[in-house]
Parts: sequence; C-alpha cells; structure tokens
Amino acid sequence: MLVGTERDSGRLDRGWIGELDGLRALACLTVVVAHFNPGWTVAPGWSVSSLSRGLAHISGAHLGVIFFYTLSAFLLTYLAVGEHTRSGTFDVKRFYVRRCLRIWPLYFTVVTVALWMVAADAGTSGGNARWTWTKEHLWLFLGLVSNWSLALNYMGTHVDHSSSPLAILWSIAVEEQFYFLYPILILLALSSRRRARAILAALVGTALACRVAFLSLPVTNPSMAQAGGMYYATSTYLDVFAAGAAAGWLAARRSSRVDPVGWLRRRWIGTALCIGLGGVAVGWGEQVWFPYSYASVAMYSATGVLFAIVLLWMTVNHDAVVCRALRSTPLRTLGILSFGIYMWHPVAQTLVNTNYGPLTAAPELSVELRDTISFILYLGGSIGIAAVTYGLIERPLLSLKTRFAGSHPSHDGAGQHPSLVRWGRVVAAVAVGAVLVEVALLAGVAGVARTEVGLLVPIGPRPPGAVPTTEELTKILHVRVESAPGVNQFLIRAAESSVDLSRLGTIHTDLGYAVGVTLPGGKQIGFRYAPYER
Repeated sequence: MLVGTERDSGRLDRGWIGELDGLRALACLTVVVAHFNPGWTVAPGWSVSSLSRGLAHISGAHLGVIFFYTLSAFLLTYLAVGEHTRSGTFDVKRFYVRRCLRIWPLYFTVVTVALWMVAADAGTSGGNARWTWTKEHLWLFLGLVSNWSLALNYMGTHVDHSSSPLAILWSIAVEEQFYFLYPILILLALSSRRRARAILAALVGTALACRVAFLSLPVTNPSMAQAGGMYYATSTYLDVFAAGAAAGWLAARRSSRVDPVGWLRRRWIGTALCIGLGGVAVGWGEQVWFPYSYASVAMYSATGVLFAIVLLWMTVNHDAVVCRALRSTPLRTLGILSFGIYMWHPVAQTLVNTNYGPLTAAPELSVELRDTISFILYLGGSIGIAAVTYGLIERPLLSLKTRFAGSHPSHDGAGQHPSLVRWGRVVAAVAVGAVLVEVALLAGVAGVARTEVGLLVPIGPRPPGAVPTTEELTKILHVRVESAPGVNQFLIRAAESSVDLSRLGTIHTDLGYAVGVTLPGGKQIGFRYAPYER
C-alpha cells in the first residue's frame, strides 16, 4: 500500500497525469459529437446523427463541460497546494501569466475568425441584424463575460443573437471568471483549514441558492427559454469548481504516511463509479433546460462530486485497465488537442453546412451516407484546424509559459514526448486527408451543379409555421412541389427552365434562405430551407 502511494505521488509530482489527457479527449469528443448537426438530413435508420441525438438526449455535451470545470479546479488546486508546500507561498502573478498564455491566444484567434464569418454574412438581411448585434455587444466577448448574455436570454427584453462560433465561448468565459477569483480563494484556504472549509461551504451554498433563484426568474418566451438561464450562469458551477478543488487538495496531501483517498483502491469502487456515471447521464435528461425543477438544482452538485471522485480514483489506480487505455498515445494526443478541437468545432460545422448543404438534395447519395460524409468533414475539420493552430499558436506560447512563468513543461502539453508529437502529426494528416477526400467525392458526385437562390426578402409578419407547406410552395411557384427526405427539404419535378425560383422571395426571411440544386439532366430541381437561428 505504501509503495503504491509513493509511486502515485511521484507521478503527480511530475505535473502530468496521462490518464487525464485521455479523459480530456473523451470529454471533448463527447461534446463535439453531441453538437453534430448536419442541418439538412435526418436519417430514418441508424446513422451518425443517431449517436449525436443519443448523446444530446443524455446531455452529453453538458456533462463534458462539467467534467472540464471539475478537472480544471482539480489541477489548479493540486499545483497550488504543492507550490505552497514547497515554498510556503502561492505566486499570484505567475498564476495569471500561466492562465493568460494558455487561454487567451487561441481564444482571441477564434473570436477574430468568428467575427470575420459574421461580417462576411452582413450583406444579407438576417446577417445584417446579427452583425449589428455583434458589433454592439463585442465587449461581451472581449471582456470574457459572454455567458451572461446567454444566461439572461429571453429575460426581459434581452435576446442573444451570437453566432454558433461565438456562442460556444460562453464556457471559456465561465472558466476565466473562476480563474479571476481563484487566487484570492486559494490564498485564504491555504491560510487555515477553517477558512478552507468556510470557502467550500460558501461556494456550495451560493451555487445552490443561485440555481434555486433560476426556478422563479421570469422568461418572456418560454418556448425558447432553453437558450438561457441556469445552464450558462457562472454561479451555477461554483460547487462544481469546489468539488474539483477539494479533490485536488486531497490528492496534493497524499504521502507515504497519510493517504486520505486510499480507500478508492477497493475493487468495487471502479464498478460503482461506472454505474454512477451511467445513472447521472440518464438522470440529466431534460433537467438542463427550462422549465427547471429542484432536480436540476441538485444534479449539478451530484455530477461535480462524482467527477471529482473519478479523478481521485484515477490517481490511485494507475495500473487499472481503463487507466492504461486512457494513457494510450492516440488518446493523449487528442487530449492535448482537445482545447483547440472544442474551440474550432462550431466553425467547422458552419463551414460544412454552408458549403456542402446544397448537395444533399442529390438522390445519388443515401441519407445515411450524406450524414456520414458530413460528420467526417465536421470531425476531420475540427481536429485538423486544432492541430494546425496548436502547432502555430498554442505550442510556441506554452513553451514561453514554461520559460517565463515557471510552469512544468508537460503540464499543458509543451515539451511532450516525441511519440506524442509524431502522433499529433499523424492525427492532423489523417484529419486533413479525410476532409480532402470527402471534398473531392462531393465535388464529383453525379455532376451536380448548385444554384444559389439567395436570401429571401421579408414581406410581413412571421407565419406561424417553421417552414412553408408543400401546398403553399406549389401555389407560389405554380408547379408541383413535393417533400424530400431531409429537414426543410423539397423537390420540384419539372424542367429547370419551367420554374422561377425567384418567386421564393415572397416567403418571410425569418424562415431562412432557399438553396436550389439542379440535378443531372435538368429534369428535377431540389431546394431546402436553412433557418438563421438553430
């Protein structure tokens, strides 16, 4: 028992636990797959979308975010307690420098790209409104407080109009706000155990109180309330951060004489944790979204505590099969790239949907195949862009962080083992290669040529339906319109020259825009509606 404890402590002292990189990879992939939204196809049978919908049903993306918050507090507290034990102090300036060098370069790069994407769409009616809102609320993203725009969405007169690549930054804003307060909290906690317990109780109590408050906050549009509220508020996650910090404190206090988490070596604990994780996943269901319940209030705390115990279990059971799998080089590589993958995946999804959506009307491709192609482009693009920006932006600055801020070289991925560098190049090459292959396939599918009809012109109040019916479209176009497999997708069985698609401009712009696709031979024309707001 004592030998095992010394080995575990030695691994922690080196500042990098390989299993945690593997967990980062799995959590990140869970979020990315759960967010997959081809936007135009829904396969009737099993497909990639089925997996995405399944993860969304159990709030897989939300669980991934909670895990990242728990892990962040765990690592920060472990390092802070270790630093205090060695030197008797905690260097606040060095802490802030490390966090800025780790988060800000990629964060503001993504903000710049996302702003460019919104500006590029500013020539359209819907794009103009979004660009105007984004310019007026740019301070939210520059000040790292954009999560509050989403948290207060549809409360009073406030409505958030951030694009998907900007909206995803809410989670980084929550984490940065926690980082801002963390040095004050950890210095107080390190000064005495009594203060540490008081801070822990205050964080948990504040989180519970704030979540209870969200049960009664007025929402002006209940049908859209899932876009705001409890889910995005920083205060919601205070007890999650507290759970991770407590676990990091216990891990840092382990020694050959005292092991407060040694009981986690019992054989049945791992099985119990797996069952607990499954129960939490199933239990979340719709608890994330409005209308909230007291179950929503409790689930955040329970999930944070469970993830904290999982992290502690990993530190004392490094020889377990699951830990060896998580330490594998491919998962560790994806773990190192996980921050970039998370930050770029909405950009990749937008690019895929914008550029290849019109081709989905082609009957030569089954719905399931179109789903798969879209997913490969999406995931490959996310990983490929992340690998490129890691090499160009993250890794050089992580090395700078190691040199000037006293961070351990392996803690954030800088100075990793050569095999990890090789695997990183392999992952990037495979991802980019997959994207190029799929692009070539799509470009050559049956010689399909697309015709952009353009954005529709608003003519009056928004109709009650999400999209026009086939009967309405038949009347507008003076030709028979049928529904086609897919979301908001229609098919016209007529010669191209006999249909005037410009008539579609009589439909209100809130419905989205129409994209026409001329099929081989010019015998059929397909089109779809892609909503502005998803």
